[in-house]
Amino acid sequence: RSSTRLACRVAILPAMHRPLRVPPALAVALIAIATRAAAAPPDFVLITVDTLRADHLGTYGYPRDTSPNIDAFAREALQLEHALAPMPMTLPSHVSLLTSSHPTRHGVLSNFRYLKIPFTPGDGEGLQSVAQILTRAGYATAAFTSASPLSRGTGIDVGFSEFDAPPPFEEAGESARRDAAETVDRALGWLADAPSPCFLWVHLFDPHMPYEPPPPYDQAFETDPALLARLERSAVPGVLQRYAARETNLYDGEIRYTDAQLGRLFAALRERGTWRDGVIVVTADHGEGLLEHGEAGHHSLRRGTIGVPLLLRWPGGPRGVRSSRVASLLDVLPTLAAHTELPLADPARFDGADLLATDEGEALALEPVHSAAPRLRTYALRTSRWKLWYRPDVGEQLFRADQDPVELHELSAEHPEVTERLRTRIDALLRDARSQPGAEVSEQIDPRLREQLRELGYTE
Repeated sequence: RSSTRLACRVAILPAMHRPLRVPPALAVALIAIATRAAAAPPDFVLITVDTLRADHLGTYGYPRDTSPNIDAFAREALQLEHALAPMPMTLPSHVSLLTSSHPTRHGVLSNFRYLKIPFTPGDGEGLQSVAQILTRAGYATAAFTSASPLSRGTGIDVGFSEFDAPPPFEEAGESARRDAAETVDRALGWLADAPSPCFLWVHLFDPHMPYEPPPPYDQAFETDPALLARLERSAVPGVLQRYAARETNLYDGEIRYTDAQLGRLFAALRERGTWRDGVIVVTADHGEGLLEHGEAGHHSLRRGTIGVPLLLRWPGGPRGVRSSRVASLLDVLPTLAAHTELPLADPARFDGADLLATDEGEALALEPVHSAAPRLRTYALRTSRWKLWYRPDVGEQLFRADQDPVELHELSAEHPEVTERLRTRIDALLRDARSQPGAEVSEQIDPRLREQLRELGYTE
């Protein structure tokens, strides 16, 4: 309103001066110019919850009350029903999110301690993180992370004016982590005095194993027949179901505790005005295997391991809308570039796609690296109907993702044409990612290992 009044004064002039007759079209143009000049760039808050699988949140249909604050946020946001992480590992997935690039392009394939390859953003045509882009645009930038995989020295800190994280692996001995309450406290302390516009990234680690929620969240959930039936439907082997139930109870308690801490952060965003006028994204780097098919942790490419929540909210954006479009974390930045006032880079530099441009989407995921011994990796491509697992030296497995999310019925022999089409698409996506300007290859790793990685197409 104030900008409109200003433009009207420019167009009409006070009565104490000689009246100036301005054509209506020019007056409207002046108002529009003044409004644009007065509109401040929005704050951007990115929240990532480590190891948070989508299907354990109420807003994604989970019957337990694990996530009241996230569910409330989802009712005011765009919710992607089928969002996938590009890799079920913390550092590579976050690099992909912050740069909109696939791991085969940025070259970070592990949590630093395995291959010692930090993300090294380039200049000009090289990959750059959203922190670098927004810092150059005049944003105050800060990150508060909760575990060693996202520490200084990994490259994830590049571009942030303030980067607050636990010590790296080398200093901590093993992965250091901190409680969600401490990380949120630190973020709130910075946010209280942060200028506008600002970019704030908050990473919470608590749902990661070992599952040790603090009281009373450690007793929030108990095994019941409904849980055991769910585990059976999820292909958890019978001999493991009681153990899986105990682990699930604690995992859900971790989510409920993390959700409570997010409630504190959401309240601060409302008080600041960012809730109304800013851009807020809530997502995860990957999910977690809870013994489906006997698999624990996050090593495979199954739905529970790479399926993540993805919730986006911006001024004028969709409210309470659920999209069935298949999405990737790579799609976040292109979508915000297309539909918000964030001063992001040319979307053509991003590997992802605008989530509102089409109803159809796809997501490519890569098996993580857990040792310094390079080998051919497994890929998974998800479309609206299908999911293809592909390892070049072994073969393919095909599933109807829309009808068989647990992946019980392998169909490659019944649908060879679909298998061939999706395998060809995976090859095309990999070639395209490798052909794009990528991050620089670190000189800290062994030259022979670096050459092996290049031969496998993992770095540029």
